[in-house]
Amino acid sequence: MKNYSEKHKPVSVFHFLLSSILFALFLCRIPVLAADSSQTLLHPDLPEVPVYEAPEENSTPDYAAPKQRSGTSSSLPSRYNAAAEGLVTAAKDQNPYGTCWAFSALSACETSMIKRGLYNNTLDLSEFHLAYFFFNTQKDPLGGTAGDSNLLLYGNYLNLGGTDACSMFALAKWTGAAAESLAPYPSSDAPKLKASLGYQDIGHLQNVRYVNGTDQNSIKQLILQYGSVSAPVYMDMNKYYTPSTASYYCSRKLTTNHQIVLVGWDDTYSINNFTTGNRRPDSAGAWIAKNSYGTEFGNNGFFYISYQDLSLNNTDCLVFAYDMEKSDNYSHNYQYDGTASCTYHTFSSGDSIANVFTVKGNPGSQERLDAVSFALASDNVQYAIQIYKNPKDGNPTRGIAVFDTPQTGVTSYCGYYTIPLKQPVVFQQGDRFSVVISFASSNGSIHYFTDTSSSIGEEKQLRFESKASLGESYTCKKFTGWVDIGFSGSINHRIKAFTTDTTEPATVVLPNITALTRPAISQIQVRSCSALLLSWEEVDYAAQYYIYRSTSKNGTYELIGTTASLSFSDDTAIPGKQYYYKVSANGPSRYNGTVYSNASAVRSKKLVPPKVSLRSLKKKSSKTAVLSWKRVSGASGYEVFRRESGKKWKKLKTIKKAETVQTKVSLKSGRTCYYRIRAYKTKNGRKIYGDFSTSKKIR
Repeated sequence: MKNYSEKHKPVSVFHFLLSSILFALFLCRIPVLAADSSQTLLHPDLPEVPVYEAPEENSTPDYAAPKQRSGTSSSLPSRYNAAAEGLVTAAKDQNPYGTCWAFSALSACETSMIKRGLYNNTLDLSEFHLAYFFFNTQKDPLGGTAGDSNLLLYGNYLNLGGTDACSMFALAKWTGAAAESLAPYPSSDAPKLKASLGYQDIGHLQNVRYVNGTDQNSIKQLILQYGSVSAPVYMDMNKYYTPSTASYYCSRKLTTNHQIVLVGWDDTYSINNFTTGNRRPDSAGAWIAKNSYGTEFGNNGFFYISYQDLSLNNTDCLVFAYDMEKSDNYSHNYQYDGTASCTYHTFSSGDSIANVFTVKGNPGSQERLDAVSFALASDNVQYAIQIYKNPKDGNPTRGIAVFDTPQTGVTSYCGYYTIPLKQPVVFQQGDRFSVVISFASSNGSIHYFTDTSSSIGEEKQLRFESKASLGESYTCKKFTGWVDIGFSGSINHRIKAFTTDTTEPATVVLPNITALTRPAISQIQVRSCSALLLSWEEVDYAAQYYIYRSTSKNGTYELIGTTASLSFSDDTAIPGKQYYYKVSANGPSRYNGTVYSNASAVRSKKLVPPKVSLRSLKKKSSKTAVLSWKRVSGASGYEVFRRESGKKWKKLKTIKKAETVQTKVSLKSGRTCYYRIRAYKTKNGRKIYGDFSTSKKIR
């Protein structure tokens, strides 16, 4: 047997650190924006992942009872081997690079797809593709991740190492699960790949579940459910490996430096099989593991690792299961989280997060929203999902709710969740929609992942650069309003939305309401000598507005017009009269036909000619100047006034031709003179004056 410590050369110290899931999460100690943005919090460690226990049914009264996991410790078989079931691909060789993290993650992905019946065990995903595009970030086809990147500041990216916590978010972007034939693993100098290959995958990540290394019962159940799990270990072949039995036992709690795949277990595996070193496990039992040292290692690339291996069997170690589907499950992935940072935020039970997207993936046709996703660093979390169509800027819930009641559920393990919608909705191109997710937990606090700029590694060797804009991601604390977290420029929620191209007509989404709120008239402006312009604040869900008018506040109001806009021109008003106005609204509802609002408060305005706007005052000679202004529609004429410095205003002339827009005015030698003008409308032999213009002066 070859010496694998020589064949698979050790990588840098950073690889030992980054390969440790705990260390990767520990390094995510970046500022967390509070909802009021007045302070920042530091979270040095990801919360410890408990040994998973399904919650009692009566512990989730707010949303729904949790779905119990199948199987208990007593019902689990004493031995299981997914490889023997034909669910595991052949062992591969990572030599000569430190890419075990890509091999373990993709092996788990392969097993998931085989177990789903999508492929057989000849499936071969490209580890080089995952590693290359992890460090050579490409924006997604819809452009939502533009500016996001994983930047390696120095060193060879193929020897940097990695972790499932980061692989999870790289694969969730729909990069990395490509066929080996698209990007074969290099045996020497790695080639550059075309940017166009970045999103040419054959599988889409749907879910990830992770537990700590002491939770043997959950690890077994995850293997039964998904076929295998990716796990970190401390690997020293000379100290802890027994070649004759292909068994491994690390008797010390050491920082992990390698990734393997657990594909089964044997509860009766004898401690006598572990002969290397001066210590053996205290009890029988071992995991059946797949390595990335080629088929010459162990038993065709597989080996046993003791249940009591201290690099695996400790709460600092996190074990990941991947759930994949074929890449034709959805057409588009709407997302803003383009880096692999494993940053999390913490908030209280009852708080909410949201992302807002614009439909643009299928020009000329429609898209059906089929599923959404989120990622949590807490287990047993209740969630409620609501979709809003065309929300207003600044508030993701100020739109039309798609569901009568939010879609609810309860998570099991920590991880990444894709939730198929029970009620898909079809959108037109250009529609906007928000995905709003509320969380609750009996623990009181929930830890959820975000995409945030941060640096990790020796001398910040790896930089996660997240770019965010206003109008993308929002946070709502339970007792405060929505905050647009895009103001930071470097943080987005890890909420994704998955759509499918369709020719179905767009879904008619009506609000589930019984009445509309009361409109508020914002202003009444003089539009011309015979028209007043009303404007009012928008009423949510209103389809039409009714405008009523009276000549006295408490008199009889008549309907003078309807409109779908937020303004109305009263062109029948008579100059010189005082008018009183009210506005009401109506609109369609989901179950109550047309619903109405109460009328607005009364606002009034007297119709007089508009205020004249002066354009210029230019000297023509030592004694005259030319005054010009903008014509007032419907005016009968204008009056020009002059004031010498320190004296009162006097009327200089009356211009009876409404089409006139300039006139000569006399000057006073050696004095500063001010000029202004007003329009008038003659009605029944009486002049009705508008306001004076601002004045202009000349010397």
